[in-house]
Parts: sequence; C-alpha cells; structure tokens
Amino acid sequence: MASALHVAGRDAPLTRQQPARRKLDCVLGAFAFGRSSGISRPRGRSPRLPGTGRCAGGKLGGSKRCLIGDEWRATSFSRPSSVIRHLLVKRHLIVAGNIGVGKSSLAELLGQRLGWKPFYEGVADNPYLADFYADMPRWGFHSQMFFLAQRVRVQRQIHDHPTSIIQDRSIYEDAEIFARNLYLQGALSERDFATYTDLYRGLLDLLPPPDVVIYLRASVRTLQSRIAQRGRSYEIGIAPEYLAQLNDLYEEWVGGFTQCPLLVVPADDLDFVANPEHLTWILNRVRELVFLPV
Repeated sequence: MASALHVAGRDAPLTRQQPARRKLDCVLGAFAFGRSSGISRPRGRSPRLPGTGRCAGGKLGGSKRCLIGDEWRATSFSRPSSVIRHLLVKRHLIVAGNIGVGKSSLAELLGQRLGWKPFYEGVADNPYLADFYADMPRWGFHSQMFFLAQRVRVQRQIHDHPTSIIQDRSIYEDAEIFARNLYLQGALSERDFATYTDLYRGLLDLLPPPDVVIYLRASVRTLQSRIAQRGRSYEIGIAPEYLAQLNDLYEEWVGGFTQCPLLVVPADDLDFVANPEHLTWILNRVRELVFLPV
C-alpha cells in the first residue's frame, strides 16, 4: 500500500525515508518552553516526538521544546517562531478526483475524524448542468463559468472559516481537467477557452495553495458503478469515453502538480466508506504530510 503514496513539492519530492524530512518532522513536531515563563520540563520520561522515538529537547528561538501528553503547548518566546505559526495555522485539504469517485464521502469521513469543516462542491446548484450534459458545445462555457464563480465564493468562505477545512474538488480541476477537456473535444471554442483560462490564471495568482491534495484514482468501471449507485439523473447518460478522457487529464495533471504535497489513493482497491481500516490508512498518510499528531 505504500506504493500508492506520491508526494510532490515545490522543490525536490519528499519521501518518508529522507533524513531531511525526518529532521523536519522533529522540528515541526515541537513547541517551545521559555525559561522566563516559569514552566519547567515535566519530570520522568523524556518527551518524544510522535512516530520518531526521539526526544524533543533542544533549542528553538531561545527556548526549549517539549511534549506534554498528547497535546502540544506553547509558552512565551523571545522572538516570533515560524514553527509555532505553522502549527497554529488552519489547514486546507483538497479531495480531488473524477466524477463519482467518492470525493464527498471521503471529505465527510475525514472531517468527522479530524474535526475539520467539509466544504462540498455544489454540483446540483449549477443551473446549466442538465443542459450541459445534453449539449456540451452549447452550454460548456456557461457551465464552466458557473463552477469557476462558485469556486471563488467557496474560497472566500474558506478564508473566513476559523478552523481547518476539507474541500471537495478544487479550482485546479475546473480548469486543468474539465474546461481543458471541453476545449480538446471541440465543446469550447478557442476564444471561450482563452477567456476562461485568463480568468483562471488571474484568480490562481490571488489564492494560497492548499496544504495537501488527495487524488482518488479510479478506473472507468469503478466510476460507472459508483455513478449508478448514487443515481443522479443528469449523470446516468455520461459516456464511458468521457470519463476515460477525464481520467487521462487527471493523470497528466497529477504528474505535473507542484503546488503542495499530493497523496494518490487507489480508489479501485480502497473502500474507505465500508472499511474503517482503509479510511485509517488515508488518515495516517494525511497526518504524516501535514505533521499532525496521532
């Protein structure tokens, strides 16, 4: 199952075996205890970082750092600490994948386990969707513009939300997968696609990247089965060729994605809805990527 883990970063890819990553885990998994705070290190066993077996002692910003039970606590600092800012900032997780793959289900389940707020894609809110599936060249631009505008509204809600969130589908997929596929298939004119792309790139420059993207990879057969199970009338007639084209674009997008760490989940093999062990496996990988305590 470890082979399903793919991590992409802004620089060189990170793996769990790299010494630099283990050192980073040690640094980010610690809060500081200042001498002036009057708080001393608890007696007894030396504090250890989760999953490393290493003591969390040492200097950081003129202070010592320590773990108390299962909770990281902070005291005063002689100067601002980037480590503390990292640990206190809210997280933004995206669940990406093709139609029917299970994004909403995973977002809901992870939200329950982590205590994070899910933000779902409002597919049913799109007034063009039924017309789009009936006549893609006629309604493709309208439908994609609606989704892009909706994504901007959701980004504002995410920005205003005080705690960590999980987002069902992303602005990246709207442009890199769905709009691009319509253009390649002739359902978006070159003029419409250029207009859409200019707007997308302008918005992208204004948005901070997420902390982690989970990509649910599934075969067309699995997608068709799950689409049939949920029974949305406007999805029943989706051609398998259309799903295959989207899958190809997803794989191309994943191969070049560098905005943040990326976790690839083999959704053909993992039933995270019915099997709690499969959900736990995904959850543990997410915790590793965003340095969350177990």
